Amino acid sequence: MLRRSWDGSTVQMGGEHNAKLTPMNEWLYKARATLNSARPFQRVEIFLDHAIMPGKKKKRITRLKWAADYRLEIHRRDNQPVEIPISIKLKEPLGLQPYKYSVFPEKNMIRLMTLFPGSGDDVIECNLSAYSFQDLPSYETLSYTWGKGPSHPILCNGQFIFIKENLRSALRRLRNSSSVRILWIDALCINQGDTEERSSQVQHMRKIYHGATRVVVWLGESSRTSSTGFSLLRDVARAASSETGSNVQKPITIGELTPKGLPERSSPSWRALSAIFWREWFTRIWIIQEVSVAQSVVVVCGADTCSWSDMTRAAKYISDHSLDAITDVDPKLVMKLSDFRMRDDKQRPLLRLLSEARNSYATDARDKVYALLGLASDVDSLSLLPDYSQDASEVYTRMVKSWIQRDRNLDILSAVEDNRCRVRPGLPSWVPDWDAHVPTLPFSSHPGFTFMCAAGDSKATCTFGPDNKVLNARGKIIDSLDSVGMIFDEFIPASGTISRGSSMRDGLSRIRTRQWHIMAHKLMSYPTGENVESVFVQTLIGQVKLEPAISSDELRLCYYAWRQYFEVAHREHGMYIQISHKELSTEDLARATYFMKEQQKAAYGRRFFTTKNGYMGLSPYSSRIGDSIVVLLGGRTPFILRKTKKNRYRFIGECYVHGMMNGEGLGQNPEMQDFHIW
Repeated sequence: MLRRSWDGSTVQMGGEHNAKLTPMNEWLYKARATLNSARPFQRVEIFLDHAIMPGKKKKRITRLKWAADYRLEIHRRDNQPVEIPISIKLKEPLGLQPYKYSVFPEKNMIRLMTLFPGSGDDVIECNLSAYSFQDLPSYETLSYTWGKGPSHPILCNGQFIFIKENLRSALRRLRNSSSVRILWIDALCINQGDTEERSSQVQHMRKIYHGATRVVVWLGESSRTSSTGFSLLRDVARAASSETGSNVQKPITIGELTPKGLPERSSPSWRALSAIFWREWFTRIWIIQEVSVAQSVVVVCGADTCSWSDMTRAAKYISDHSLDAITDVDPKLVMKLSDFRMRDDKQRPLLRLLSEARNSYATDARDKVYALLGLASDVDSLSLLPDYSQDASEVYTRMVKSWIQRDRNLDILSAVEDNRCRVRPGLPSWVPDWDAHVPTLPFSSHPGFTFMCAAGDSKATCTFGPDNKVLNARGKIIDSLDSVGMIFDEFIPASGTISRGSSMRDGLSRIRTRQWHIMAHKLMSYPTGENVESVFVQTLIGQVKLEPAISSDELRLCYYAWRQYFEVAHREHGMYIQISHKELSTEDLARATYFMKEQQKAAYGRRFFTTKNGYMGLSPYSSRIGDSIVVLLGGRTPFILRKTKKNRYRFIGECYVHGMMNGEGLGQNPEMQDFHIW
């Protein structure tokens, strides 16, 4: 059956088709891309995007497109727990008092919960006792989400205390039938109503989770599909264990699934596995520390259990073999946790932790910072202690100020997200909103971009306004934006991109790729003397330091393979990816996926631009024609600033400018000026 797409091409549904565009369609796309490359068109497009769409709606669309929100939404029904009837429920008993916490008799103490045996509908009963760290018995910790919904009373020290539904389900599943179990659970072992105690106990979290014999991860109750998902998880883990030799990290095609003992692409088992990887627990900020420092981890979901090693082995196998592209199973959250867990303490600078955990959720926005302090290797000299008497904006601003004053560099400014992602009003434009979700990591936090030093070895000379609203920095305007392309935010067959597939988006994607190409090739030569096409290919990946290193000729081959692969593979959310697998050789398929993942790191969520002086680069979504490209002393990258009024500037974000990333912009005798950034 044939159908006509929005872009005018013909697609054969349910069978083979030649995915190439006809000469007529190719001409039409080039004409559209040429129009979109014109500066007047770009001015109109940017004006409409920024001036007409309401800010709240824009932020909502952004989150649904890039962040965990969309995956959580599509799997919400899959993860609905199966109702477990409970015939006996404890009500507030007459004659029993609500449990009241006692103040710790001395410092460096924690509470542990003794969970008494029971089964089925038996009332949950426990005791809370205080211990010093020197006298702790053997205990386990529970890692879980608080969840929403009603609260339920349980017996605690002969009195009653309320807990949330998810914790009640966990305790029913975890209690032994004939012996006690000693656990540390934050909702019970910390007096959540005492701000001072919360601030104090948060500082012990690393020690608590590291000292436990085991961390029990509770994903929630069983759903209709969870057992199916865990069965496939174990199958994938077995496939990973049996793998040897040259097959490691080689893309697997659709036709290779069944011979490897895995279900077909259309099997509902893949969606069931994806639903497990996107349980709400994986999206929470506190679980990063809880899993990273644990001596041992076990994962429990209703009646199903698996080891942490099986969980990560399956996720890595899916990622290494690009199975996410053909099954729509996104393992990035599990991979992120695995990466955190594998690092030693020296490999955990706070800024990198904060950047990599950006898309996690916290009930309290301050915890987007506080939850990572126990992991960071460089936090002691920041004098940043949990203080729940300050609001989130104060915490975020104080951290930026302390960072710049301590290190005299501006690496933390690279973490400032695009304005359309920000969710906290009133923050200065130079302060990262850690509560915001972003489509890509800042350059400075990725190991492949550590070569960047746009300001050379200079040190930041910043001062702050009396109310910490203004950042005063010295630097130099090196160029301005002359042409700004469409944003790269369409679906690509890789983890971490979740735009909805549609014929209209497919057409816009084709226009965007051609627009970028036309914009680059309008530059007849490049200021550095390099070949324009070579510069364009390097710009698409931010000149990332490739491991292993490859030649420029091989990089171009990767780019051409990617163009051929992407032409079909991205269409309608990867519906026709099998065509790309058949048309490309094994070697070119590997090249295409390699370039795709490197380009995703550098360009996804960004715009391509050219400058008045003939340079090209990548900039934030909100950048506009006429914005200034500035090198600030102590900055690893150039930054986009927009002059507003009274010699004030608004901070737009970091950017990549090919040929300006190693101090070239400052020159030998730079003419500096002061920038007052609000």
